[in-house]
Amino acid sequence: MLHIAIENIVTEFNNYLKPLVGFDDKIILIAGDISRHEKQEDTNDQNAIQNNLVLTLVNIEEENTLKNNLPQVEENGRFIQYQPNLHLNLYLLFSANFDRYSEGLKHISYVLQFFQIHKKLILEEPASKQRFFLYFNLLNIGFEQLN
Repeated sequence: MLHIAIENIVTEFNNYLKPLVGFDDKIILIAGDISRHEKQEDTNDQNAIQNNLVLTLVNIEEENTLKNNLPQVEENGRFIQYQPNLHLNLYLLFSANFDRYSEGLKHISYVLQFFQIHKKLILEEPASKQRFFLYFNLLNIGFEQLN
Protein backbone atom coordinates (compact mmCIF):
# COMPACT_ATOMS: atom_id res chain seq x y z
CA MET A 1 0.00 0.00 0.00
CA LEU A 2 2.93 2.36 0.58
CA HIS A 3 3.87 2.36 -3.09
CA ILE A 4 0.26 3.19 -4.03
CA ALA A 5 0.23 6.12 -1.59
CA ILE A 6 3.53 7.53 -2.88
CA GLU A 7 2.58 7.04 -6.54
CA ASN A 8 -0.79 8.71 -5.91
CA ILE A 9 0.81 11.73 -4.22
CA VAL A 10 3.18 12.11 -7.19
CA THR A 11 0.33 11.81 -9.71
CA GLU A 12 -1.94 14.27 -7.88
CA PHE A 13 0.89 16.77 -7.50
CA ASN A 14 1.87 16.59 -11.18
CA ASN A 15 -1.75 16.75 -12.38
CA TYR A 16 -2.42 19.80 -10.21
CA LEU A 17 0.63 21.80 -11.22
CA LYS A 18 1.14 20.96 -14.90
CA PRO A 19 -1.67 23.21 -16.16
CA LEU A 20 -0.81 26.00 -13.72
CA VAL A 21 2.85 26.31 -14.60
CA GLY A 22 2.74 25.20 -18.25
CA PHE A 23 4.78 22.01 -17.93
CA ASP A 24 2.44 19.91 -20.07
CA ASP A 25 5.10 17.46 -21.23
CA LYS A 26 7.50 17.59 -18.28
CA ILE A 27 7.42 15.65 -15.03
CA ILE A 28 7.51 18.01 -12.07
CA LEU A 29 7.80 15.49 -9.21
CA ILE A 30 9.23 11.97 -9.21
CA ALA A 31 9.46 9.36 -6.46
CA GLY A 32 13.03 8.37 -5.79
CA ASP A 33 15.83 7.93 -3.30
CA ILE A 34 17.46 11.35 -2.99
CA SER A 35 20.48 9.80 -1.26
CA ARG A 36 21.48 8.35 -4.67
CA HIS A 37 21.64 11.76 -6.36
CA GLU A 38 25.37 11.65 -7.04
CA LYS A 39 25.12 8.28 -8.82
CA GLN A 40 22.51 9.47 -11.31
CA GLU A 41 23.98 12.78 -12.45
CA ASP A 42 25.13 11.56 -15.86
CA THR A 43 22.01 9.64 -16.94
CA ASN A 44 19.47 10.92 -19.45
CA ASP A 45 16.63 8.87 -17.95
CA GLN A 46 13.31 10.72 -17.55
CA ASN A 47 13.11 9.44 -13.96
CA ALA A 48 16.62 10.58 -13.11
CA ILE A 49 16.93 12.53 -9.91
CA GLN A 50 19.10 15.28 -11.39
CA ASN A 51 17.14 18.44 -12.27
CA ASN A 52 13.90 17.17 -10.79
CA LEU A 53 11.80 17.56 -7.69
CA VAL A 54 12.16 14.30 -5.76
CA LEU A 55 9.82 12.71 -3.19
CA THR A 56 11.53 10.31 -0.77
CA LEU A 57 9.95 8.32 2.05
CA VAL A 58 12.38 8.79 4.96
CA ASN A 59 10.53 7.30 7.95
CA ILE A 60 7.45 5.30 8.95
CA GLU A 61 5.98 5.46 12.42
CA GLU A 62 2.88 3.91 13.96
CA GLU A 63 0.37 6.39 15.36
CA ASN A 64 0.00 5.05 18.92
CA THR A 65 -2.77 7.42 19.99
CA LEU A 66 -5.25 5.71 17.65
CA LYS A 67 -4.12 2.15 18.44
CA ASN A 68 -6.39 1.35 21.41
CA ASN A 69 -9.62 1.37 19.42
CA LEU A 70 -10.88 -2.22 18.96
CA PRO A 71 -14.02 -2.05 16.82
CA GLN A 72 -16.90 -4.38 17.71
CA VAL A 73 -19.93 -5.08 15.57
CA GLU A 74 -23.10 -6.85 16.66
CA GLU A 75 -24.34 -9.44 14.19
CA ASN A 76 -27.28 -11.75 15.06
CA GLY A 77 -26.86 -11.17 18.79
CA ARG A 78 -23.13 -11.90 18.75
CA PHE A 79 -20.37 -9.36 19.09
CA ILE A 80 -17.57 -9.70 16.57
CA GLN A 81 -14.33 -7.91 17.29
CA TYR A 82 -12.27 -6.75 14.32
CA GLN A 83 -8.63 -5.80 14.20
CA PRO A 84 -8.21 -2.04 14.42
CA ASN A 85 -7.04 -0.05 11.44
CA LEU A 86 -3.33 0.55 11.14
CA HIS A 87 -2.62 4.28 11.41
CA LEU A 88 0.82 5.33 10.21
CA ASN A 89 2.78 8.55 10.05
CA LEU A 90 4.79 8.69 6.84
CA TYR A 91 7.62 11.20 6.81
CA LEU A 92 8.12 12.50 3.29
CA LEU A 93 11.05 14.57 2.11
CA PHE A 94 10.65 16.81 -0.94
CA SER A 95 14.04 17.67 -2.43
CA ALA A 96 14.69 20.10 -5.25
CA ASN A 97 17.76 18.69 -6.98
CA PHE A 98 18.43 21.39 -9.58
CA ASP A 99 21.59 22.95 -10.99
CA ARG A 100 20.23 26.45 -10.33
CA TYR A 101 19.34 27.27 -6.73
CA SER A 102 16.54 29.65 -7.74
CA GLU A 103 14.90 26.88 -9.80
CA GLY A 104 14.97 24.61 -6.74
CA LEU A 105 13.34 27.27 -4.57
CA LYS A 106 10.61 27.76 -7.16
CA HIS A 107 9.82 24.02 -7.12
CA ILE A 108 9.77 23.87 -3.31
CA SER A 109 7.26 26.74 -3.47
CA TYR A 110 5.10 24.55 -5.72
CA VAL A 111 5.15 21.85 -3.02
CA LEU A 112 4.02 24.32 -0.35
CA GLN A 113 1.30 25.65 -2.64
CA PHE A 114 0.00 22.15 -3.37
CA PHE A 115 -0.19 21.06 0.28
CA GLN A 116 -1.74 24.34 1.37
CA ILE A 117 -4.72 23.39 -0.79
CA HIS A 118 -4.62 19.57 -0.48
CA LYS A 119 -4.62 18.76 3.24
CA LYS A 120 -6.24 15.36 2.59
CA LEU A 121 -6.19 12.81 -0.24
CA ILE A 122 -8.50 9.81 -0.54
CA LEU A 123 -7.05 6.69 -2.16
CA GLU A 124 -8.97 3.66 -3.35
CA GLU A 125 -7.13 0.38 -3.79
CA PRO A 126 -8.66 -1.37 -6.80
CA ALA A 127 -7.86 -4.93 -5.70
CA SER A 128 -9.49 -4.81 -2.25
CA LYS A 129 -11.86 -1.88 -2.91
CA GLN A 130 -10.67 -0.29 0.33
CA ARG A 131 -10.47 3.45 0.89
CA PHE A 132 -7.47 5.02 2.54
CA PHE A 133 -7.15 8.58 3.77
CA LEU A 134 -3.93 10.56 3.69
CA TYR A 135 -3.74 13.66 5.88
CA PHE A 136 -0.81 16.05 5.46
CA ASN A 137 0.94 18.23 8.04
CA LEU A 138 4.09 20.24 7.68
CA LEU A 139 6.73 19.05 10.14
CA ASN A 140 8.91 21.69 11.78
CA ILE A 141 12.42 20.47 12.57
CA GLY A 142 14.76 22.47 14.78
CA PHE A 143 18.31 23.30 13.76
CA GLU A 144 19.75 20.80 16.27
CA GLN A 145 17.80 17.96 14.61
CA LEU A 146 18.89 18.94 11.10
CA ASN A 147 22.46 17.86 11.88
